[in-house]
Amino acid sequence: MIRSLRGTVIAHEPETTLLEVYGVGYRLTTLPSFLPIVGEEHFLHTYMVVREDALSLFGFYDRAELDMFELLLKIPKVGPKSAMQFLKQAQLNILKRAILNEDPSYLDRLSDISKKNAEKIVLALKGKIDITDIMDITEENDTVTNIRTEVAEALIALGYAPKEARDAARELPNDIADMQVAMRVTLAMIGKK
Repeated sequence: MIRSLRGTVIAHEPETTLLEVYGVGYRLTTLPSFLPIVGEEHFLHTYMVVREDALSLFGFYDRAELDMFELLLKIPKVGPKSAMQFLKQAQLNILKRAILNEDPSYLDRLSDISKKNAEKIVLALKGKIDITDIMDITEENDTVTNIRTEVAEALIALGYAPKEARDAARELPNDIADMQVAMRVTLAMIGKK
């Protein structure tokens, strides 16, 4: 089982990263929030899925994302692709809050998560999330939320449609706390679309 990889990014698309490790290229399915620059070295936590017809690697920049991915896989009828969709649609802190508060309404507001699936996630993962997990990320996520709000407002001021601005701001990685860096990253993402 491949649990992590450190290597150079040789290609990147919104949900796929090609990582070269000692001359071997690994294709990883990644979340859209992972925005590496081609040529940079990165360390990714990985989850490997072996099927009769395929071998798939899923890469996560943050260990907490991998942990949530593995929890989601324990839910009946949730496979790796569905788990990635949940993580793509719901920020990690929103998912954790919904589970801790036993409130699926946090999730069913998202476009690709039905009310039934939101209830299934909350019910299946109830009691499996530690309250300290959410407390540790609350302050950090307030900063991230403020940056995302400022980025969306700046994009609207630059003439972007409100929906496009909010969607682009939502895709910002959680580790960006500087407004100038956030704007550069967001404009680069928009430019790639």
